[in-house]
Amino acid sequence: MLYHRLRDVETPVLLVVKDQEGFVFGVFFPISPRMDASFCRFGKSYFFTCRPQFKIYPCRGRNSYYMTGDANGLAFGSSEGKFGLWLDSDLYHGRSTACETYDSEMLSATEDFICLGVEVWTFG
Repeated sequence: MLYHRLRDVETPVLLVVKDQEGFVFGVFFPISPRMDASFCRFGKSYFFTCRPQFKIYPCRGRNSYYMTGDANGLAFGSSEGKFGLWLDSDLYHGRSTACETYDSEMLSATEDFICLGVEVWTFG
């Protein structure tokens, strides 16, 4: 699983997803994804889209729901109980909705999507 592969990473990460419609989007986060029952409160992060259009959605400070994860998946951002970006533990299914944390629109082509590819880049 992703958490295991990134357990020793101490640098920011760039998580990039390509959905079944060819949309490319993701999140930049100052720490690597980890399992935590509560949300991590690191505000120096942002959502982005690359395709079909490049756009950056920086955190806006409206809430502090930046990242959470458990054995079922990984989530970034939240509004009204929905995540801005959620990926299941297999990195196969995902969901994206508009999100107050990043003042973002839905990142993917459809709310529920299939991941054709997921990459995580680390910096160091």
